[in-house]
Amino acid sequence: MKLSFVIPVYNAAPFLRNCVESVAAWPWPGTKEIVLVDDGSTDRSGVLCDTLKEELETAETEIIVIHQKNGGVSRARNAALEAVTGEWIWMADADDRVLADGLVLPDEATLTQAARLNAGFAWDEAGKVSRYGAGEGDIPYNLWRCWFRRDIIERHHLRFTEGRKYAEDQEFILNYLLCLDTSQMKAAVIPTPIYYYTLRAGSAMTRPGSRNKQAGDIFKVMTGFFFRALGKGRLCQNWPWRELRRMTRTLIETLKR
Repeated sequence: MKLSFVIPVYNAAPFLRNCVESVAAWPWPGTKEIVLVDDGSTDRSGVLCDTLKEELETAETEIIVIHQKNGGVSRARNAALEAVTGEWIWMADADDRVLADGLVLPDEATLTQAARLNAGFAWDEAGKVSRYGAGEGDIPYNLWRCWFRRDIIERHHLRFTEGRKYAEDQEFILNYLLCLDTSQMKAAVIPTPIYYYTLRAGSAMTRPGSRNKQAGDIFKVMTGFFFRALGKGRLCQNWPWRELRRMTRTLIETLKR
């Protein structure tokens, strides 16, 4: 079974090596594929992607490098989705890393039957690290907290909305869930933290003046999800309403900032 890592790269040179090395060394019993999409970086990230491919690629870990003009993270992820070949897809950020301490993977039979996987993570904010587990009923907002099946993505031609700067990960996850049967809603789980996220100054979520754009994107994602859920007859279930309430709270908090 092959696991594909999708990593969009934009001006991430100070962090990229740590990220890719952690992914290349991550223990996976099958083969791995790392797709690096250099989204028109103006630092040395593009060259570093090629260097890391030369240094780290092995028979068990293939590294694919895509160079493209800058088009934003959603377009970069879409380019990677056109290239991946693994059964499972795990999306990471170029300034984070993956963890292997205490890792216990689900067995192959579980992964074969599952439609998604939820994973624990560590959150580093200003040097204060909090660790979180994962549950089979969780609906995460962050792409790196879950794995997706490529066959489901391709069957429904799921892609990111290009030009969306905020909440694009929530939108993708919710659209993915709308493609699942009720029996597929429970996820396989890796409860221990396997992803280390660092909230950095200057990131999209901390950038000054971003409030209105964030609120606008959240509103578009929320209303789009409502009408898609309505069209699929899913509003009779509890989880879409739970997610709509959660997005409403996030929208209100964003407008208050």
